[in-house]
Amino acid sequence: MSSALVRIVPPAALLLLGPALVNGYPLVYADTGTYLTSGFQLGIPADRPIGYGLFCRLFSGNGLSLWGVAIAQALLTATVLAHAWQVVVGRRWGLFLATTAVLSATTGLGWTTGRLLPDVFTPLAIVSTGLLVLTRLAWPWRLLHAAVLVLAGVTHFSHLVIVPATLAIAWGLHLLLLRTRPPFIGTTFALGAVVLSVFALAASNRWAGRGWELSRGTPLFLLGRVVDAGALPEALARHCPTTHWSICEGPPPADSRTLLWGPDGAVTRAGGWDAYLPEARAINDVLLEDDAVRAALWRSAWRDGWMQLGRIGLDELPQPWYRKPVSPPYLAIQQFVPRELPAYLGARQHGEGTLDLRAVNALHILVLGLSVLLLVALAIRSRAAEPRLLLLFTLLAVLFAASSCAMLSLPDQRFLARVSGLLPFAVVMVMAAKGRSAA
Repeated sequence: MSSALVRIVPPAALLLLGPALVNGYPLVYADTGTYLTSGFQLGIPADRPIGYGLFCRLFSGNGLSLWGVAIAQALLTATVLAHAWQVVVGRRWGLFLATTAVLSATTGLGWTTGRLLPDVFTPLAIVSTGLLVLTRLAWPWRLLHAAVLVLAGVTHFSHLVIVPATLAIAWGLHLLLLRTRPPFIGTTFALGAVVLSVFALAASNRWAGRGWELSRGTPLFLLGRVVDAGALPEALARHCPTTHWSICEGPPPADSRTLLWGPDGAVTRAGGWDAYLPEARAINDVLLEDDAVRAALWRSAWRDGWMQLGRIGLDELPQPWYRKPVSPPYLAIQQFVPRELPAYLGARQHGEGTLDLRAVNALHILVLGLSVLLLVALAIRSRAAEPRLLLLFTLLAVLFAASSCAMLSLPDQRFLARVSGLLPFAVVMVMAAKGRSAA
């Protein structure tokens, strides 16, 4: 790492921690509790990997402070973004810090960095894939960015879809705009990282005595997707007379959350995820052969993917429910980091109206709108192919990362928020590089 990066990463990381510092504690989400529990109890959940839980345990100092996790995330994010800036722009580090400060506050960049979720690795996976595939890096940087991709892959299943798709986007644009193939070594590192992630996830389940599988919860998520597609009631009406599924005994669940986590849902009645897995597999075997169900799944996937692109904002962050003793984040912090429970309860995120993001939301929409307009204008007017490649790669990768998650589950504001900062960041890099060339 160059001396410039060594000097610039710490202040950039501090700027990225700004939203968490304003909040008074690292930001949380309902799933934060599950991640912490998995890492501290060394148990692999049915619905997610254990990787992020272990990450939290490691960087919290085995429960000393969850601020350690937020700081580690900020340092890694600052390193990846600063390296991208160095590759594209070269210098102008004052502008880099100013850009980081603005985007940390007005886009999902800082709010995601300071949140205890593996969402922080989604934008990093996009940037690292782009650097590996579209540029020629020194070996230490190849190893670092490949490590980022492995970390992303073992902390959230969506990254096993996003990274290969991002790689394909980079390859396609490189062939189209530069008329040459991308560097072979960088592509090999990116693909190798995905393969290593898959192996690590399967091996962790094998170690836990569940065989070589990525996730034992896949059949339940697929059944939940059938519910959200609106296809389950009619499908049950067609198939229940000839089957003995317990889900036929009551009214169909209203949505996937009711099915998977509802107190009166079929999964809960059966005794939990593991107990319901055999029936979920049997139902899926039948429903996936049903033409009407397959058509509904395709329609809902495209519908939700498009709807996701309109879910702009950060106002899902404040949730007073997080301070209630029944919420998963509260329970996990009380059990594993008890000394920080008072600080957690004092955070503005779950105070009554103390984290007002209306102004931030307005700025968020303004920044993204201007970024898209500038991105299109720069892509059209640029005479060189490289800036156009960077801009189009970022745009397509961001759109895919956001919409694909909605297509596989349901639209959620955070799917777009976590990658939204990459659009203005790419625009500023291209403009700064053009300004340097002109000078």
